[in-house]
Amino acid sequence: MTGGDRPALVFHPRVTLRPDADGRRSQCHTLTEDPGSAWAGVVIHEWELDGEGWEDLHPHDETTYLLAGELVIESGGLAVTLSPGDAALVRGGHLGRYLAHGYARMLAIYGPNPSGEPSSQFRSWRLDGTGSPPMGP
Repeated sequence: MTGGDRPALVFHPRVTLRPDADGRRSQCHTLTEDPGSAWAGVVIHEWELDGEGWEDLHPHDETTYLLAGELVIESGGLAVTLSPGDAALVRGGHLGRYLAHGYARMLAIYGPNPSGEPSSQFRSWRLDGTGSPPMGP
């Protein structure tokens, strides 16, 4: 086997997240190998929002590919609205804010992260007026 101990091909069957007790896919599911603290490849997650906002800050680039619904992504004073099949990139080191006024399901592609720096500033809130949006940019 070339390339160290890593196999040339890895198959991930049925990668859709299993709904939780509330019937929602609300957690990320890693499709690729666990990256550990530093990694050279990419990690892919499937996630969803429903009437919610989410923001985070990653040291690595994050590309979001929208599978269903509509999603607004804000970063660096810019905003884009994604429809199914659209993708947007938030560069590492920039806060990304994700707003789904209805339902949105997406893939997030992270990486690489050769420095191993952790992600931070995770915040979520409801967009129906019952929660408080985060303060700041």
